[in-house]
Amino acid sequence: MKVLMFGWEFPPHISGGLGTACFGLTKGLARHDVDIIFVVPKAYGDENQEAVRLVNASDIDVNMKESFIRNTGKE
Repeated sequence: MKVLMFGWEFPPHISGGLGTACFGLTKGLARHDVDIIFVVPKAYGDENQEAVRLVNASDIDVNMKESFIRNTGKE
């Protein structure tokens, strides 16, 4: 199974409780052989990525026209 998660923080960069909760969720999912991609506004490079692949939101290329055509068949 594959899971795509979004958040604004991931340990060790914590500004509230979401990052800590997401870290626990990713560790639990990984124990069940789930592949996790976690998208954050900014990855610093020092995050623990043993259970997750961390991705900068700005690194994701989105081509809305291709996606629209593929999903609707209309140009």
